[in-house]
Amino acid sequence: MLQNTATLEKRYQQFIQTICQNEQVFALKLPQQDQYAFLPSAHEEYEDGEPVGVVCFWSSAARARDCCREEWADYEIAAFGLAEFLESWCLMLAGDGLLIGAELDRNLFGWEAEPVDVLLDALDEFKRIGKDIPRQYFDNIITLLERESRQILEDD
Repeated sequence: MLQNTATLEKRYQQFIQTICQNEQVFALKLPQQDQYAFLPSAHEEYEDGEPVGVVCFWSSAARARDCCREEWADYEIAAFGLAEFLESWCLMLAGDGLLIGAELDRNLFGWEAEPVDVLLDALDEFKRIGKDIPRQYFDNIITLLERESRQILEDD
């Protein structure tokens, strides 16, 4: 069963709201390894025609657990603080040319987003709800991240 874009986008917006509220993000990881749940993009390709890689994240452990089946049956749930997700994961994935798959369902349908867009959407959500932005590594990282992320988008 295919899901329409509006459903996936709504789930993505709920993902952003939930991670900003709970300040936690979940992924699936192979035990004892540094390998996370990963899919080929359904929409984006590299110049050579290969699909762009999509690293998958969820707003709750329960949603992630729903995807622990078939090729991901041996994966375990990994939790990240939101500061680590924004400051490390989003920037690392952007630098690697990968996408973020947000809130996949058990059929592995989810919203594919540029990591910089996820970062900026989270920053916008924090501003909207009037909540302090979590910071892990640098005192002024949020201002720097926002400025650099917006510059990346303008350069594209």
